[in-house]
Amino acid sequence: VRRPGDSVAMLYGTEQGIVGLCQLDSRSMRKVGSITDRQTRPGVAGPASSQRRARVCAVQTADIVRSGMLDVVVGRDDGSLEVWSLGEGQGTPTATRLEQVPPSLAYEVCLQESVQSMASGNITGGEHNEVVLTTYGGKVLAFTPSLAARDPTGTEMAQVEEKDGQNMMGLIPKQKKASKEEELQTKAEKERRHRALEGEVERLKQQVDRERQNYQRLSGESIAMQTTTKVSHRFNINSEEACYILTIESQAPLELISLRADVEVDLLDHEGTGAILSRSKGDPVNPLLATYRMQEPGSRFQIRLRTVEGLHGSISCFVLPTTNPKTAHLVTLPVKPLSLHEKITDNPPEVPMNELRLVGPFTVTDMHKWLSLCINELPTRPTDDEMVIAYRSTFVGTMFFGRYSKGSAIFRSDSITTINVLKDLISRNATEAKIHLSIKVDVKDETFPRFLELIHPKLAFQHSLTQQVKMVDPLRELQLQEPDTQFLSPELQMVLQHATEIQQQFELQPQRLAFLHNIVLSAYRHKWRLRGHQSVEHRIKHLQNLLESYSIEQVTAFFDEPID
Repeated sequence: VRRPGDSVAMLYGTEQGIVGLCQLDSRSMRKVGSITDRQTRPGVAGPASSQRRARVCAVQTADIVRSGMLDVVVGRDDGSLEVWSLGEGQGTPTATRLEQVPPSLAYEVCLQESVQSMASGNITGGEHNEVVLTTYGGKVLAFTPSLAARDPTGTEMAQVEEKDGQNMMGLIPKQKKASKEEELQTKAEKERRHRALEGEVERLKQQVDRERQNYQRLSGESIAMQTTTKVSHRFNINSEEACYILTIESQAPLELISLRADVEVDLLDHEGTGAILSRSKGDPVNPLLATYRMQEPGSRFQIRLRTVEGLHGSISCFVLPTTNPKTAHLVTLPVKPLSLHEKITDNPPEVPMNELRLVGPFTVTDMHKWLSLCINELPTRPTDDEMVIAYRSTFVGTMFFGRYSKGSAIFRSDSITTINVLKDLISRNATEAKIHLSIKVDVKDETFPRFLELIHPKLAFQHSLTQQVKMVDPLRELQLQEPDTQFLSPELQMVLQHATEIQQQFELQPQRLAFLHNIVLSAYRHKWRLRGHQSVEHRIKHLQNLLESYSIEQVTAFFDEPID
């Protein structure tokens, strides 16, 4: 029995897929343990063993495996149901014990629909704790550890009983055999009931057909004004992959999804229902036009995409479920200029940073509203007279720090593009509000070598693909002639083992290279623009040639050269 003042355990789940356990009392709260997004999955090898898990939708505790210790049951956004065992014993595990015996995955299944709610208890009347849950599509499912559930219809049990009964027939006195007349009456009754059931099923089929024809006639004559199914979406940044994940979920199976955007967007890949991607050539107004056509039934679909920072616009997503009448659902996704930045709690590192200073008759609310048009994860309104914010670019790795109050704001970043985006957006909105600003920008030359070092691994990888793909065909021909290729160098063996993946990456290379080249070109333009040079196009062609042949030393030296 818990007494007043005793500590209690609290279980929580996060958007990043982490499940945590805390111990709290009237004086303090301390973390006991967690199931992290990098928890190793038993029985799974390779990169998939430590992939980030989906958002936690529901958590529950119950002694499912009957170990004496409460197990953690987790329902996730991707439809995963997990049962984590915390070992054996009684009560709540301590932090020391969880370090010695970390949580282990006892059961896992994917339902292909997000879990909406979950509870545990004795449901089927046995002696086991069981789990009941609901999914987005309206399913109500129950899971039990009872072995009797493997034979829910009792077929196997009946066969065993029938076999045992036949073995004991010799010990039981034979009953009186039914007369021929009784057998005929029984047979006639069975046939009558069978015909009655067949007739009832046929009448129901005809009724369904009539209603379907009426509905189709009504759908052909009228325009659908209200949808017959519900569609939801989530649009969140994945910091590890530096991309956004768009999740579409429908109560009815999906037929197709079309995307339109007025900003540049790089489509990476998709998960869930099998689909064929068709892309149309865009124009300056709509650079992205793409359609995913589903090849198999499914109500959940994920698209990975990467936005281009510095641009402000929106993505329109048209979702068409397989319903009658055909009704498209429009999902509008805003794209902010610094959309690939995520909020952090770190202190500013000791590295050179460019600085933007703003002074003027603005309030802290004004500045907060202007920043909310540029970056994500800001609170709805200022929480203090002086606000401090910190962000990191998930793609490049540059930092952005800000401090603003009434009449004054200072922003620092090792990315000159971030400073330029902030300056343009804030000055434009201040002009619209008729607020005069005093703007001062301090561009540090020391920031550019660090910026180029951060983006160098991505550029080097994309350029190395060109060399690797040239070796794929000769190496495959060599493998046909020489089955044993152990004499090859480790680098060539790696190319041979990942030949298909290399070719697939190479097909996307023009888009990925152009994306990376534009980041470097923008940084060069913004460097000189903020120093008063409105156009540096006469130098851009030379920089493009250096990026094509790519050497980080040559590109760094080009950034250091004076423009005159």
